[in-house]
Amino acid sequence: MEIINAENKEQPRYWLIALIVKVCNQYRNNNSVAETYNMLTAQVKTSKERVEADMEPVRYIIQAISMLGFLGTVIGLTDAISNSDAMLQIDPVAKENALKQIVNNFGMAFGTTLVALVLGLILTQRYHSYLRKMDSFFAGMESYIIDNLIIRIYNPKKEQ
Repeated sequence: MEIINAENKEQPRYWLIALIVKVCNQYRNNNSVAETYNMLTAQVKTSKERVEADMEPVRYIIQAISMLGFLGTVIGLTDAISNSDAMLQIDPVAKENALKQIVNNFGMAFGTTLVALVLGLILTQRYHSYLRKMDSFFAGMESYIIDNLIIRIYNPKKEQ
């Protein structure tokens, strides 16, 4: 009974069991290896799409980090430009302070860009590494069912 209930569980450790149950039920219902294989590939594709859809917030966060870095750059450059009018003062101390403020604003502007780019690169690499592992997982699961179930039930005389 646990195997049948595993079909409703969303945890990855139950996906293989649930898929085997679906494949067996499909074959039992129509005795067609071709239709069973088609159902298997459709189920694997659907499961992959569901995982990718669940990763949408992560994709959004990765893009948002880059946008926030760009926004920090714009704010820093805007502040630097708005402080540049202090350079027109005659007092050398005021000019020096204004120059320090402008340099600090440029530092903030390009610092946010650098942080966002590095963080974005790291997260993008991790994200694609995860997707690659998920692709490998689903391909392995499909291959396992084909090798250990579908090929064993294939009867060329029955399919004709």
